[in-house]
Amino acid sequence: MKFGHQTIINGFGLIMLISCIQLTIIAIKSEPPKQQLSYSEVRHELQTLRQHVTQFSAVAAQNPAQFDAFSRQLELIDTQHRNGMSTKILASQIAKALAYLDDASATISPISSRFTLPINLRTIDSDWLALDEQGNPIDTDAAFLTHIDGLPISRWVTASQQFLPPSLRERTSLQIQWLKRLSVLRAEIGIEDKPQVRLTLSDKGELTTQVILSLTPETPMILQARREQDNFENSPLGIINVNNLNAFEPNSPLANNLRRAILSPITILDLRYGYGDSDNLLSFLNHYYGYQYKAYQPYGHQTDLLSPDWQTSSIYAVARYKRHANIRADYLQSMHYTPYDQLSNQAQLELQQATNLVTNRDDKLFSQWHGKRLAIAPAPAMILPQPTPGKLVLIIGPQCKHACQWIAHFAKGWPNTVLIGEATLGNVDKHQGIKLPVSGINVRVTSTQVFDAMGQQLSGVGTQPDIEQPLEETVYWKGIAELIQM
Repeated sequence: MKFGHQTIINGFGLIMLISCIQLTIIAIKSEPPKQQLSYSEVRHELQTLRQHVTQFSAVAAQNPAQFDAFSRQLELIDTQHRNGMSTKILASQIAKALAYLDDASATISPISSRFTLPINLRTIDSDWLALDEQGNPIDTDAAFLTHIDGLPISRWVTASQQFLPPSLRERTSLQIQWLKRLSVLRAEIGIEDKPQVRLTLSDKGELTTQVILSLTPETPMILQARREQDNFENSPLGIINVNNLNAFEPNSPLANNLRRAILSPITILDLRYGYGDSDNLLSFLNHYYGYQYKAYQPYGHQTDLLSPDWQTSSIYAVARYKRHANIRADYLQSMHYTPYDQLSNQAQLELQQATNLVTNRDDKLFSQWHGKRLAIAPAPAMILPQPTPGKLVLIIGPQCKHACQWIAHFAKGWPNTVLIGEATLGNVDKHQGIKLPVSGINVRVTSTQVFDAMGQQLSGVGTQPDIEQPLEETVYWKGIAELIQM
């Protein structure tokens, strides 16, 4: 049987028509997330979340006791909300439950708060400053916040800690994120959510005053939102801002500018919002600052950190993922990890030596080990003496992740290098997300374990700065220079 030209065209047209009809049906059937959930819907969402964590969470697999605590919190939500609840309340309750898993880089979105605290907060020792948008006290005579809605600030801090993993509950910057979510904490404490807030201020002496501020509803927020901007620029404030590390190329004009900058007495890189999987900047900085740091001495040879020669590569990170039937074998390829069986013999030996140092080995729940290599050029042979790089200052914070976290980790051991800011969260992992089917709540959990070549876990283990100093959004060269000279 032969088909003519017109028959073939009509056939393709029919197929396209059927496809369009199917897509239309799917679009009609898809519904926006519900704002109010029945008890059966709440239970279904909680069961779906628990199953997702069971299947994909590396933290749950490594720490059964933490998973049990998380499961008990889900059961508590189920028991206490027999009449159903709103999606907003469910999201905050899930945040509380997930905190018991102690997954430092897990995320939940959206976290909605009808009202937010209309001031900025900063701590001095154990006291809290109440500041305006410019960072000035809202009352110059009584700068310290002692009560919110008549309750001591310590009560609000305790409430905020219920939404944070145990390992992060003392982090002031993370407490502030939740203290700003006024409606969420009012519900947690059990007080009325009014369109005003009453602040009690003090001078830490006899002077006490009260301020009543009006509140306006806010838009939904994402827990631990990340500022991901594609820039690597030298700011007019004398500090080089580094956000997208994937944009850094060794032979780019930006790299040439940085080469000139590091010959100055002080070079300051702001890594607080650094992200990306490229190790080009790590390689670059290690060439100038980490070259004498011995990292592989336990292996029986004296290889400088990540720097044998340009042609060879050394394993500096090992990782594996939580096993699941739906996860492909190349799951870690996007993060530049290579499976053990695809490594060279030398790299396999280095990986084995690194993984032998790893404790808490439950291999049956995880994939085979993967290694991450970094090629580093040796210092070129020079006839004349070369200028010595100046001091390197890295500004770090909780949102420094992936390749940025690796830079902070290694820089901690580099000579002539100072880390300033707040501790990182140890976010070097890949995450597995789920959108709960009825509420539309998005949850992402850590699905990998990552260690350095010495068997030290980086997943969820942050790097502490040499000088712990919460900083304003905008920082100045002079202020940083004064800190390191204190």
